[in-house]
Amino acid sequence: MSLSSSAFSQISKIYVEQPAKVENTHPYDSLENINFKNAKQHIGQTIYLKEDSWSKENGGYVLIHLYTIPLFESNNNALYKSVPSKDINGFNVCDYEQLKCKSFYVNKLLPNNKAEFSWDKNKWCLQLVETTSKDIVYLFFDELDNPFRYFLTTGYFEKLKKTYIGKEYIYKDFRWEGLNKEDNEGGLYSLNDGTERTDIPKDTRIKCIDMAIKSGGDNEIIAIMENSKYGKSYTRFCEIENPDYGNKIQTLEAYNKDIARNKYIIKKYGAQNAKLIFEGKVKIGFTKQMCIKSWGEPEEINKTSGSYGVHEQWVYGTGSYLYFENGILTTIQN
Repeated sequence: MSLSSSAFSQISKIYVEQPAKVENTHPYDSLENINFKNAKQHIGQTIYLKEDSWSKENGGYVLIHLYTIPLFESNNNALYKSVPSKDINGFNVCDYEQLKCKSFYVNKLLPNNKAEFSWDKNKWCLQLVETTSKDIVYLFFDELDNPFRYFLTTGYFEKLKKTYIGKEYIYKDFRWEGLNKEDNEGGLYSLNDGTERTDIPKDTRIKCIDMAIKSGGDNEIIAIMENSKYGKSYTRFCEIENPDYGNKIQTLEAYNKDIARNKYIIKKYGAQNAKLIFEGKVKIGFTKQMCIKSWGEPEEINKTSGSYGVHEQWVYGTGSYLYFENGILTTIQN
């Protein structure tokens, strides 16, 4: 497996005609990758066509409509880098090997002004310039036929590098019960061969030193992590973009907050009760606050009052119920 961390820094600026004036748009702010909603703000940006395993199998980018002329109707005669697909239907596609990893400058936005029907007016076209050959091509899209999952905005990628490089994390090595090994790996992988790093213990401190594009497959975005003892590894970007995604990588800030929280719980409820809370368990005699620390807030609370006091039923989405008498847990129903 090879990794490319500098693919985008090598893209040179090109000079083409001034972008067409487009009304009701706002400048692209690099906070997200190209998609249907922000495509109209991408004039002046460069987008990178990622590798894609499914397209590779079919011999071309089946769901990307790149044409050599700005037609709004499908016309395979004008398809850019056209080749027959390997699919049994044999329709033409944009050749995979000629287009993969190419970059395109977004030059113009062309609305479908000639549309006769209302549904066709929602179809748009981006005029693109391939940064190496300077070929002018046209990318067609609408809300239903969305090709942007194949592209990566280079400005967005550079923003990711500025955002995440230098941040520190804690490797949690969290595993979900019931998942097979392939879907339940720890979250850190070798830069040499992509295998799971099993030598790095839980709660190891790691630092993001670079963002990269993983070659092959679907060009997944990854973060290069480093620890002074265990060297360099990588993790999928989704693990640090949303640390709760797999619970495998945690920000240092969140880790320190957890430590402070855990110390507070141990001091307030005692070591034995704290251990149950950390494990997500409850027991008879817990207070309502202790149950919240362990299970979180219930989805619904049913309360009745009488001469005997206050009776509460807490309902959880897992099909579990907790019953309290005057604020003390008396029954657990799973």
